[in-house]
Amino acid sequence: MDFYALYLQDEIDLMDGRLNLIGGLRYDYAKLHDASYFSTLSPFSSFNGNLKEKSWSALSPRLSGRYFFLENLSAFASYGRGFRASILDDLCRFGILWGIYKEANPDLEPETVDSFEIGVDYKPLAGIKLSASLFYSLGRDFLYFVPTGRTLADRPLYRRENIGRVEIYGGELDASYALNKSISLFANYTYNHTEIKSFPRNSSLEGTEFTNSPRHQVKAGINWLNRYLNAGAYYHYKSGQLVYTNEVTQTTKKIPEYHTMDLKVWRKIVKNLTATLTIQNVFDKQHLESDTDLSPGRFILGELRYQF
Repeated sequence: MDFYALYLQDEIDLMDGRLNLIGGLRYDYAKLHDASYFSTLSPFSSFNGNLKEKSWSALSPRLSGRYFFLENLSAFASYGRGFRASILDDLCRFGILWGIYKEANPDLEPETVDSFEIGVDYKPLAGIKLSASLFYSLGRDFLYFVPTGRTLADRPLYRRENIGRVEIYGGELDASYALNKSISLFANYTYNHTEIKSFPRNSSLEGTEFTNSPRHQVKAGINWLNRYLNAGAYYHYKSGQLVYTNEVTQTTKKIPEYHTMDLKVWRKIVKNLTATLTIQNVFDKQHLESDTDLSPGRFILGELRYQF
């Protein structure tokens, strides 16, 4: 797979700097070439051979604007389009996935998504910043596994297809407070709703939510900077979410919510050299990351960083 992209952007201030506009245009080009499949195992050896070349391209615009009502109060709106070509595994590989027979589909089209967002930022007092935003995204040509209606060695054969139209919307609240030069606090809440709007080949999934998309997330923390040892404590909550038990057959289950607490300390040893120690999931509470995978529990990471 070859990927090329060209991005152009311009920014302009109007109305004596009270209105800021940003416009951009991105061109993406992706090409699949020199692809082939080979297996010594039956029945997949029947697919051996070269695969045809395929290329995809897209123009993705972006436009955003921010207006300052007051020096400490502003609102923004933005629109952007995203583009993602399929992965080699879906384009080229025949074989077994999640215990199901699948075939390659080099004719897959890229996924696209149109995203809109509006929001406001407000600084009521020195050191305090409040933000709120709403977002909406409409995705097209999303990829899902569907049955081909054919069999291979008397087993159903599946393949990825561009058949999905999806909807994502939600909002975010964010607050930060610098108590003084040393101590700062922050908190963030995100609501995220996802829904499969159109799935002609499997209408039972229409109206259901995405996998790996928790509806509620909360993050909060405190940082303390001082001349001896900087420190931070961070809380993270993620609500229950759907995960695949078998992606090919679109079989899901819901895994429970979880809470974690992280700690971080860091100190500049000499000029440009900083040492950091991070303890993730301090209380060693394991939680499910998928249908079968548990999180590692407490995780300790040490880091030395030199900045030139």
